[in-house]
Amino acid sequence: MDPNPAMFPFLERRAAKEGCPVRPVLGRAEALPVDTGSVDVVVGTLTMCSVDDVLGSLREIQRVLRPGGKYLFSESPPRQEPLPLPPPPSPVGKALMPWPAVPAVEHVRARTTGLAFAQAVLEPLQVAAADGCHLTRETGKTIQAAGFKSVELREMTLPVFPLISPHVVGVAMR
Repeated sequence: MDPNPAMFPFLERRAAKEGCPVRPVLGRAEALPVDTGSVDVVVGTLTMCSVDDVLGSLREIQRVLRPGGKYLFSESPPRQEPLPLPPPPSPVGKALMPWPAVPAVEHVRARTTGLAFAQAVLEPLQVAAADGCHLTRETGKTIQAAGFKSVELREMTLPVFPLISPHVVGVAMR
């Protein structure tokens, strides 16, 4: 699901390359088009940087997840150990994305003063040029405070993307 239909061809090409059929859906994280408690796994890839309401989006993810369901924001970059993925969803539940889940990542505001300053200065340009992506959000802290039953989170840096570092990866369980 994406609010920008121009992203659908990228998703379709990548899914076809991975042998994973998809049906792109136009929508927003703040209003997921599925029933309450009907989803086993939600996977987010650089999502919370561009939503209008981060906390509202996280609450919506919690709404659609079944009890014990997982919100994955995990990444498997080159030369880094990925977090283990949960088992495939049960045949009774639904998933917003076909299994296997595609790795995901969220970037957050830098901890170093110089990079944090650069992100703040460049954020208006980034928002305009990158489909609403904000560089200075504290997404990891927001996920931890959103009321999930548990959150496993770690921070990492992808050297090829220094301006949008660090990144948080993890699993939040409803």
